[in-house]
Amino acid sequence: MKKLILAAGVLFWTIACARVDDKKELVVAVKPITKDTVFIQPLGNVSQKYITAMVEGVTKFYGAKVIVLTKVDLTNDLLTASKLRYSAPSILKKFHSNKNKLVLTEVDIATPDPRSPEWGIFGLGDCPGPTCTVSTYRIRKNATDSLILERLVKIGLHEIGHNYGLPHCEREEKCMMSAAHGTIKQVDIEKVYFCNYCMSFIKKRKNKT
Repeated sequence: MKKLILAAGVLFWTIACARVDDKKELVVAVKPITKDTVFIQPLGNVSQKYITAMVEGVTKFYGAKVIVLTKVDLTNDLLTASKLRYSAPSILKKFHSNKNKLVLTEVDIATPDPRSPEWGIFGLGDCPGPTCTVSTYRIRKNATDSLILERLVKIGLHEIGHNYGLPHCEREEKCMMSAAHGTIKQVDIEKVYFCNYCMSFIKKRKNKT
């Protein structure tokens, strides 16, 4: 299967911190954050709807050109010690390269944590670095298709933010760089939005490259 290339074209997006009603929703303003290329690497069987949502999310938010790579099969070297989950750190190590790469999978992923040697997570990203991984496994329970896609995009944009060097944000609850603390509730609170500090951080980082 050939690589599927999906370019951003002229639509470069960023998020404006504007409150439009009593619900404090955010509106979108058109402006580029980056002209980087982000490669999406499907790992194992990944539904096309998840791939499409991630392509559109990265394109619209970061203004990046997105290239979807050919699917790679899951392998036993990526399993955790229990063999029940896949190791997110091992995924980052295996797919590390000089390219900006988001590894997208539907299997359960985990990382060592004080709470558990195999703490189940939504995603993990180098901070800073070129590689991140996101799983749909823990965001699908009792959720509509539209909610799953919304969660997936926010988590993916969050992990790419780590790749650009952004730490977790403690300034605004609705900022996508807020830490999830292992619960999907926080992801649902967030908007497709960076607070002023996080947006400024990204822009300063890009001006130096």
